[in-house]
Amino acid sequence: RARAEVSGLVLRHRGRTDVTPLIRVDRLQIATSIFGAVRRPTRIQDVRLEGLKIHVPPGGLDREDYDRRPDRPRTGTPVVIDEIQSEDAVLEVATDEPSKPPLRFDLHRLSIRDASLDRPLRFDATLTNPKPEGSIETTGEFGPFDRDEPRRTPVEGRFTFTRADLATVGGIAGMLSSSGEFTGALGRIAVKGKTKTPDFRLKSAGHAVPLETTFRAVVDGTNGNTFLDTVRAELGSTTILAEGAVAEEEGEDGRSVTLDVRVRGGRLEDTLRLALKSRTVPMRGTLRLDTSFALPPGDRDVIERLRLDGAFSVADASFGSARIQKRVDDLSERARGEPDETAGRADENVVSDLKGRFTLRDSVLRFTELAFAVPGATVTLTGTCDLQRQELDLRGTLRMHAKVSETTSGVKSFFLKLLDPLFKGRRGGSAVPITITGKTTDPSFGVDVGRMLGGKK
Repeated sequence: RARAEVSGLVLRHRGRTDVTPLIRVDRLQIATSIFGAVRRPTRIQDVRLEGLKIHVPPGGLDREDYDRRPDRPRTGTPVVIDEIQSEDAVLEVATDEPSKPPLRFDLHRLSIRDASLDRPLRFDATLTNPKPEGSIETTGEFGPFDRDEPRRTPVEGRFTFTRADLATVGGIAGMLSSSGEFTGALGRIAVKGKTKTPDFRLKSAGHAVPLETTFRAVVDGTNGNTFLDTVRAELGSTTILAEGAVAEEEGEDGRSVTLDVRVRGGRLEDTLRLALKSRTVPMRGTLRLDTSFALPPGDRDVIERLRLDGAFSVADASFGSARIQKRVDDLSERARGEPDETAGRADENVVSDLKGRFTLRDSVLRFTELAFAVPGATVTLTGTCDLQRQELDLRGTLRMHAKVSETTSGVKSFFLKLLDPLFKGRRGGSAVPITITGKTTDPSFGVDVGRMLGGKK
């Protein structure tokens, strides 16, 4: 059996010495039989690589140019390698911006079979994904290698992504697993797959909710950007649909996630359980949601960087706390002028027409046009919910069909008649300025005395 060893091997792009080499190998060991060395094509049984570094340069043709370009005539390959093995190799994918460092992947194990320049080679590899940190196993075919435009080199295969620790992202947690397949050219790879995170959670709230997704995307190998054609996420019992991109914006150090998100027929309690610390979700109902989603790069926690701007509505809403629900039930009865008939009608007191607009900046939800109704009353509110502190600060108006004096009976009703003019609504009934403040787990409901005395409702 013949053996050979080469040190300091360098393969350059079109022979250029002014750019980073395509391939650099510190040490190369070759083993083959005498018969394999003299046959045509030459057949090498085994190649071992130490210190392998693969560099994919920027540039390349777009898809239309690629389709129009005539096929290069092929000749028989002079060498076929049965197996190439490497450990602790490095794959670098350069970006289009010279000031940006290349994307780096550490390949702990790389095995290539049936390698030659005029046919696809088969590979399997194990590598570490930097963020979220996890292990990727991938198998597939690569090539034939395009020496003029390396990014046009075909690639296809399958992958599994395991033990991905979302805590390495910052502000979220859970162990993600993923699997899928990819195909295309090295510079433009179509990917489809699915993910599963049984314990997804925001660190600010700490409640685990199962999250599963399926997705289709295109990865632009010239800059590492990913364009999400379709994402379907199952958060608990809620289906979330999204599309957008994970791309590097001009002037930013890192990639931003920008999505258009929509929910139809979801469950409000799934989103509240994820966002709030309270053991009991404060409200349940059927959720409709449309929002933009922007997550810029940075070291701050996800909830601090996340930006939302959207609108929502909830049908058949009810409060998760029996104490709060009873307050609302009592309010409904009194708002209808029936203060002594508070029993046996809770089924009528479901919150209806809950809707509003919201934004999220710096972990604070700001509500505008927030409104809901119960039989006999409507409530309109504006204000904030601090997701870090888990605190509410909402102010608005309670409009009731009944006068204030009709919300109670007996002596109280007599004295409250003196206040009826103060709370008189524009269309009859009464309008009371209110506040909802305090912790999300135990909010306080009160009258906004300042607005009441100021005459604004």
